[in-house]
Amino acid sequence: MKDIKQVYVHLNINNKIYNVGILAKIRDKIYFEYDPKFLKKGFELSPFQLPLKSGAKENKDKEFNSLFGLFHDSFLNSSIENSLHSLLNIKDNNIGALLYSLKKKIVPIEEDKLLDKPFLLKDITPSIQTEKILIQVDKRKNNIIYNKNSIQENYTDWMIKIPSSKLASFSGNIEYAYSLMAKKAGVEMPNSYLFKSTSKHSFFASKRFDKDGSNSFHTHTLAGLIHSDFRLHTLDYNDFLSVTLTITKNIKDVIKAFRVVCFSILSHIKNHNEEDITFIMNGKGDWHLAPNSNLTFSYGDSGKYSMKIMGERSWVKMEHLIQLAKAHDIKNYMKIIEEVSNAISNWISFATIANVPKEEALKIDTILKRINQK
Repeated sequence: MKDIKQVYVHLNINNKIYNVGILAKIRDKIYFEYDPKFLKKGFELSPFQLPLKSGAKENKDKEFNSLFGLFHDSFLNSSIENSLHSLLNIKDNNIGALLYSLKKKIVPIEEDKLLDKPFLLKDITPSIQTEKILIQVDKRKNNIIYNKNSIQENYTDWMIKIPSSKLASFSGNIEYAYSLMAKKAGVEMPNSYLFKSTSKHSFFASKRFDKDGSNSFHTHTLAGLIHSDFRLHTLDYNDFLSVTLTITKNIKDVIKAFRVVCFSILSHIKNHNEEDITFIMNGKGDWHLAPNSNLTFSYGDSGKYSMKIMGERSWVKMEHLIQLAKAHDIKNYMKIIEEVSNAISNWISFATIANVPKEEALKIDTILKRINQK
């Protein structure tokens, strides 16, 4: 494998491509420097770790294997190796609006003719790890093709999740039911759909919020934004709301964030973490909390949530949600909690729509009722 020494970073936004800067590998260390012309544009792509400043900067905390979180967030599957070579291999399978090339002037990617083949669900075989695949879907949801760097006529961009072989065949059904329940609870969610295969599996898919036709939107996960490793369980939902206010400067986004926390806690999403939380930047450079993803029931009853809430991970109670709301001056917190709880109380109806096996739906219902009675 050829050792890549430098990679140019571009931003595809407002249907225009900007030269953002350059990543360079020097003595096994990776540095990033903004292009002087881009600094004048005023787009704060990563305000915490890579604010708009001249000069080269190294990611010394090594949180993402020498790459800054800004670039790590371009990967579809976070388990992928973080390197300059990996960034180049993303091609049109990037998340968000950043593009990577060996030249300062980006050239159109030659589309792989193999992508012209339809994406056939019957050919999908779950592997050891859950995998996300970018696809394009026609309006009637009858035809699926592999993702391309140009949107096909009458198609929209979606992401489909292929569950791990370790998970039950109906895990996609549960996630679809949860997406319906979250919408009822007032949580902002992308459009979702359950694709059924000729095999025993059904596959959950959601419409991409970082794409709108030929236009792209820059996105940044909470993990990448502040360089936080979800495996260490150091982040608190209190931090999430604080970061939300700092980056969006909008109390409405803080309230949206609080509603997400309520739903995660009250619906037993114990593995919800900073990699599942995304912020999105519009064409003017304004940040907002993005629609939510990866909201689904967590199996295992260890008693611990991935993220703390007001310092607590194990014995989370309603009082912790109230403390969080008061810490961020959210006035109508009881109304939000009640709306979320009421939606969760109708779990069985959402499970029925999603064809979750009855026995499994009842097991989950028992756990949800126990949580919401606290």
